[in-house]
Amino acid sequence: MSEPVFVSAGTVREALAALVEAGGEGRLLAGGTNLLVDYRHGKHRPRVLIDITRIEALQGWRDAGRARTFGSLVTYHQLVEATDLGPELACLRDGAIIVGGPPIRFRGTVGGNLADASPAADIVPPFMALGADIAVDGPRGARTMPLTAFCTGYRQTALEPDEIITALRVPLAGPGCGSAFHKFGNRDADAIAVVSAAAWITLQDGHIADARVALGSVAPTVVRAPHVESALRGRPTHPAAIGEAAAQVVSDISPIADIRATAEYRHALAPILTRRAVSDAVARATAGVGGQGSGVGPVGPGFIPGRGGPA
Repeated sequence: MSEPVFVSAGTVREALAALVEAGGEGRLLAGGTNLLVDYRHGKHRPRVLIDITRIEALQGWRDAGRARTFGSLVTYHQLVEATDLGPELACLRDGAIIVGGPPIRFRGTVGGNLADASPAADIVPPFMALGADIAVDGPRGARTMPLTAFCTGYRQTALEPDEIITALRVPLAGPGCGSAFHKFGNRDADAIAVVSAAAWITLQDGHIADARVALGSVAPTVVRAPHVESALRGRPTHPAAIGEAAAQVVSDISPIADIRATAEYRHALAPILTRRAVSDAVARATAGVGGQGSGVGPVGPGFIPGRGGPA
């Protein structure tokens, strides 16, 4: 098979025009960390590769009103190095810092991770716990949807072949909020998640006023945990109360057995990772310090290597 035609797009309009011209045989190239691996294994053989890395409108992040919008070309390294995430958005750094190694973090983008739609993705649970909406653009116009509606099945999304992810919009609640992300893997580095959990909470008068929890590698897609969220709301921040709420996660997940773990093992891990994520989110909200939490593992915040299992 011949090598694909390479097209460099400088604007979103140019990228969309190239997708339409490719007639369903084009693929967008950002970091390429997943696409190139799939290409080498024969999974995707596009006729046209459209480089979007120069599109300024898809880069960086900005605040508007009570929300922060992240461009789809934001890299994991940029999130790791960010100094303005604060306690409320700290889970993004937790997720970014344990993605692969430095070369992957420098190249990989949040938009690419979302488009890949792996249930084990490291950055999707943090964005989902933050209540993110995802913005896409295409020949029929721009549209926005909750991130919970974007992933429709195992490595399937609501994105049409001629559309492009442009941004993620995260609502900001302000002081009294904290977030955290924890991941359990079977190796000390570059591990695919056996189970992961992200939590966002807001405190009021020593109680959890609101909570969002999302988990990876426990269903065909990353999922929210409504039973846990409901059990947390109105509860004190005492460890016992958090543990009782985290135990409800078994009603929100449907794990399978694969080469990394059995379904039973994931059922046992999920409450532990959920408890740790919620506990760190509470600690960050209380202390008002982002980017550092109690779950600091050998790779980065929130990573727990597999030997011996978590406790």
